[in-house]
Amino acid sequence: MPSNVHVSAAYSHTEARAFPFSVHIALFKHLHQVPKSYPDVKLLPMEYQYIHIDRYGSNIATQAAKYRDLRLAALQQSPTSFSSTYETESRFSLDTWIARLSEPSKETFVVAARSTGEWVAQVTVLGPITTSIYDLPEESGQPPALPDEEEEKWQMLGLYTLPEHRGHGIAKKICQEAFNYLEVQEGQPKKVRVRIMVKRQNVAPLKMYESMGFKSAGLCTLAEALIANGDSDMIPEGELPEAFTSRGGVVMTLELDKK
Repeated sequence: MPSNVHVSAAYSHTEARAFPFSVHIALFKHLHQVPKSYPDVKLLPMEYQYIHIDRYGSNIATQAAKYRDLRLAALQQSPTSFSSTYETESRFSLDTWIARLSEPSKETFVVAARSTGEWVAQVTVLGPITTSIYDLPEESGQPPALPDEEEEKWQMLGLYTLPEHRGHGIAKKICQEAFNYLEVQEGQPKKVRVRIMVKRQNVAPLKMYESMGFKSAGLCTLAEALIANGDSDMIPEGELPEAFTSRGGVVMTLELDKK
């Protein structure tokens, strides 16, 4: 085989329609079993589709089921990355998942693998949120927010990519999809601030956010993160245990400008 041949594991929808299903399977197996005698043959990453969920779409129930499956997989595979738990959310009804995707204050973005249609990554932005909700106690170290008429504020949450689909830059790209959405919204103010809250021990995500331009803006508690993410109902009543009150979360912000 010539040394400059590259085999791609992805092909367009037009090309796909030209072959019967059995040929698709044979082609997939062939592309993923490159002989060791051809070390110069490279498999290109599979293709992905980036989707902004339409909360008013007629297929919202189907999308909610896919979102549920991805979210529960995330809670099982990376439990320390989230403030919620699999035990809590696995009990939610489909109506609850539909309600989550239908909230007018949330914009949800997902990534689907074109070859299978499986949802493999997700992120949500919540907002715009008012300064009074955005502000944290002085001990957090977060600088006071600008007035609402000067700056639009959003909370980013729930970023996750299935382990088998990491390494293709999906996380950064889906975040950029969310940022692009915020930048093209009409109206004032023109300045936009996006905030995230990440557990201090999640070093890899923190480095990724830094590479995207996020800057450290203080420390938060689990209770503050739950409130900021719109999950205040997950905070237990009465005196809170230390897990909810210790400042173990890193606050980071990114500044954007509307186009």
